[in-house]
Amino acid sequence: MSVTRRTVVVTLVAMVAALLGLSAPAHAAAPATSGTVASSTVTSTNFYRLYNPRNHDIFHTTSQDEVASAVAGGYAYQGVGALVSPAAGSGLVPFYRLYHPRNGDHFHTTNFDEVASAVAGGYRYEGIAAYVYPANSRSGIPFYRLYHPGSGDHFHTTNYDEVISAASGGFRYEGIAARVLG
Repeated sequence: MSVTRRTVVVTLVAMVAALLGLSAPAHAAAPATSGTVASSTVTSTNFYRLYNPRNHDIFHTTSQDEVASAVAGGYAYQGVGALVSPAAGSGLVPFYRLYHPRNGDHFHTTNFDEVASAVAGGYRYEGIAAYVYPANSRSGIPFYRLYHPGSGDHFHTTNYDEVISAASGGFRYEGIAARVLG
């Protein structure tokens, strides 16, 4: 995409976000050709995975306090789902987190256009969950995304066998959401 066209798209995203009462992240306000956040080092942290058996939501967080709260609220701890960066680093982009209060779905994306669209569809923006490599990067490993049209649930995993299993259980494969550190 040319810088001029990207400027228009970024401006429109910021305007839509403002109309929805959502503040666009700082990096969305200024056009960039790489889409990356610059820093000299990349650090990693655990991206814990939890599962809610009541609504089948799979939830990822870097916060041990959120893990404890989610477990107290009925989620089952499933271990470390991936490694992500807690801070901006070379080649990394924000991994936004959203939550839908009606069906309890947690949704992650690197695409701020998807954030604005999801908020318009009833999701609550919860901020930047972590920093990851873009889906088209050669760094990191794939973090696959699936969607279940019946429940409205999103599912993210690094395990391709889980992708196959979830697809046979009614989930639609949506591609690589991002590339994680491990």
